[in-house]
Amino acid sequence: MKLTIPFKRRTAIWGLGVALLVVLTLWTRQAARSHEETARWAVMNQTLRFGTTTVVVHQVSVVNYGPFRRFYVRYPFSHLIWALSDRIQNSVEGLLYFYGPFPVTPSQSRVTISAEIRYVPEAGTPDLAFSLEGCQDASPDVSVEGTNVIFQDVLTGHIPWTQERFVLTITDRKTGISQTAILRPAKWKTARYKFGDLGAPKPPEAYPVLSDFFNPFSKFLYEGGHMEWKNCLIPDVKDTFPWRRMEVKHKGKVIVPGRKLYTWEGSRPGFENVYYYELQYWEELAMRPFARQKLYFVRWDDTWKVLDVDPLQRETP
Repeated sequence: MKLTIPFKRRTAIWGLGVALLVVLTLWTRQAARSHEETARWAVMNQTLRFGTTTVVVHQVSVVNYGPFRRFYVRYPFSHLIWALSDRIQNSVEGLLYFYGPFPVTPSQSRVTISAEIRYVPEAGTPDLAFSLEGCQDASPDVSVEGTNVIFQDVLTGHIPWTQERFVLTITDRKTGISQTAILRPAKWKTARYKFGDLGAPKPPEAYPVLSDFFNPFSKFLYEGGHMEWKNCLIPDVKDTFPWRRMEVKHKGKVIVPGRKLYTWEGSRPGFENVYYYELQYWEELAMRPFARQKLYFVRWDDTWKVLDVDPLQRETP
């Protein structure tokens, strides 16, 4: 027996479908228009000196939205997608973020000043205060300290999105001496929200991210392949990098970074500002490492790239 749907009911179903399609289309257009999240940043490299301390203002970045701009699926709905693949989970979160009510706030845009503080360890850790003219709710943010250098978002706060000139004042609390840096970015780089992103666009990190180097490095040592890690190298050394120095033959080795992650080395041929971090190789349950190795890196455009690696230095028993 053939099932037939009355004409009026079919018309109602089609009408409901069309109405839902219109609502979804209007909602999508409104969501697309509301997503004006934008990030802009400029690399400055402006230097100020306080005795044996050098402050290099690396980057000014501004975003026109609040600090928490990613939508996460929360309980109890999170349990419904945990069994799915990461790709599907990311797609769901991306859609929820796209259709969520997340207006931008240009009048309360968030500015971040990122700097590098180099110092002589024997003189003690610098004690500096940073202030930005016209900035509200200013405070220091993320900091990563090395043996003789500190990478820090020295100041973050709120400014109008249209602000193009930044007056940064730095005060040495130990001596009371203050200096002012006038930051006028000649050219901004910009990133905007794209459909499907899990969150708003962000400026690049202004200081090295250890996992970007360490994870593929350890994968190379354990699995014996270097194609992934090759992306971490500056283009000039990709064909000449001394891979053999990284082949550590030792049973039960465990790789860990040094306690102080970063050290400012100074200059090497062709590069003015070179840094390194020390890798240490341990046996399980050992009291000290059996070998050490220095990995050198430099700033390269908006990221960091590896320049060289020292020969392995084995510890005496």
